[in-house]
Amino acid sequence: MGAKSNYLDHRSRIREQMRINDDTEAIAKMEKGIERYKKWSKNWTTADLDEVVNRLIPNAKIDSKSSDQKIIFSNPNSPYKVLCDKSGSYFRITKTVVDKYGSHEIYVGLDGVEPKKVINGKNVAISKDDFKRLTHFKMLIRKEKK
Repeated sequence: MGAKSNYLDHRSRIREQMRINDDTEAIAKMEKGIERYKKWSKNWTTADLDEVVNRLIPNAKIDSKSSDQKIIFSNPNSPYKVLCDKSGSYFRITKTVVDKYGSHEIYVGLDGVEPKKVINGKNVAISKDDFKRLTHFKMLIRKEKK
């Protein structure tokens, strides 16, 4: 089963459990995720979840740290994780890096690289809106696949 199928299956089981338990707090969080997606996703790139997970995280599994709002695909042998929002049908990619500040996760683009602007050989900060646009990805829907 591919990452997209795992995501959809996991998401539907969680949603059903919320309805059974009448978990109004979790349902409200999910509705906010849908609102965020509708508000911001028009500027996001559409990407194939299966392709991204297979390329950056071979043999990925759903991480035990997944929550009622996020599904996380990871593999201990890969520095990458894919975080899927259950309600918004979008995902982000993180990479664990080690630098002078220690080990931490950064958001990266589809190429696995942190989005940066280089001017005259120096890294220059990009705007918050550009950073979000370059690190949020709408999930490719099956009918869109060719």
